[in-house]
Amino acid sequence: PGAAPNSRKDRFLGVLLLTRQPQKRPPRAPRLHRHGVSRTWHSPRLHLHGVSRTHVWFSPQIWSLCVQTLMKNLIMIAPGAESKIRENAKELLKKIEVVKNWSIDQVARIPKEHRKLVTSHDAFRYFGKELGFEVIGLQGMSTTIEAGLADRANLVDFIKSQNIPAIFVESSVNPAAMREIANESDVFIGGELFSDALGPPGETIVGPDGQIFGLDSWGGMMVHNVTTIVEALGKTE
Repeated sequence: PGAAPNSRKDRFLGVLLLTRQPQKRPPRAPRLHRHGVSRTWHSPRLHLHGVSRTHVWFSPQIWSLCVQTLMKNLIMIAPGAESKIRENAKELLKKIEVVKNWSIDQVARIPKEHRKLVTSHDAFRYFGKELGFEVIGLQGMSTTIEAGLADRANLVDFIKSQNIPAIFVESSVNPAAMREIANESDVFIGGELFSDALGPPGETIVGPDGQIFGLDSWGGMMVHNVTTIVEALGKTE
C-alpha cells in the first residue's frame, strides 16, 4: 500500500538483472592507497547468485538494456501477452530516457571542478561514468569491510587538496566514518544517497516536468540521488 505503480516492475527487473544479465567490467575508479588516491582496478565481486558486476542500475543506458532483456524473457514466458508486454516496456524505456536527460541537465549546474563524488563505499562508478563525476569511495565494494586509518587519512587529504565542498553518506552504510571525515576535512555532509537499496515505500519525490516518483522505484532512487548531489555540490559561495 502506498508504493509507486512501477515499484513491482523495478523489483522484477532487478531479479532478472541478477540472474540473466552479465555485464562488462565497469570503469576504473580511484582507490585509496597509502600514498594517496590512485586509479587502480579492484574487483567488485559479490556473491549474489553468481553475479560479479554490481550497481549497474546506476547507468540508465545499461538499465534500458535490462528492460529489453526482461521484455524478451517475458514474451517467451507469456507469448499471448506480447502486445501488452511491449507496450509496458516502451513506457518504461521512455521514463528511463526522461530521467537520464533530466539528470544530465541537473548535473550541468555543478561547476566542473566540483564534480567529485565522495561516498561511503565504491558503489557509484556507473553513475559517475554516465553523468560525468569522478567517484571516490572510502570502502571497497563490500559494505561490511571497514576502511583503515590510512585510508581515512588519505581521503581527508584528498578532500582538502581538491577543495571538495561536500561528501555523502549512504542509506545502507553506517555513516559514522563519513561524519568523522567530514569534520576532519571541514566539509559538510551533502545528504544520504541510495546505493544498495531503494527508498522507503510510500515516500515520493518530484522529478522531471513535475512528475511524482515513489522513492521505492528506480526513477525515484535516481531523482533523489541526483537532486541530493546537485543541491550539495552545485552551491556557489
